[in-house]
Amino acid sequence: MRFVVTRRVGNTLQLPPDGSVTLVDVLYEALDEARSHAICLASSEDDGATWARISQVLRPSGDGWDSGAVSRPYLVPADPTDPTSRARLYYLGRSADGARHRQGIGVAESDDPEWRKWTKL
Repeated sequence: MRFVVTRRVGNTLQLPPDGSVTLVDVLYEALDEARSHAICLASSEDDGATWARISQVLRPSGDGWDSGAVSRPYLVPADPTDPTSRARLYYLGRSADGARHRQGIGVAESDDPEWRKWTKL
């Protein structure tokens, strides 16, 4: 089962207290080399005790409305009973046009079962 972190309190992940979630893959917000917010993927093979960073999966566009940052990932997984279903990743995007920072909600889709390739809509 995949689990995507969508709620944090400080630096602490909030998981169900009954232990019903097995941690495998996590989409998270990080700063890239240019100190810009990006969305990355990490994976755990030991139920969250250790994590391996996999890749940056969504980064700011070169000159679009989300050229300053992409952050706060929220994943809606694909429906496993529908072969045409795609995973959707909603995110907060922000422009990089100086003092006039604009922000909005963006969406990207993926048909990659490993969640490594996303296309912004």
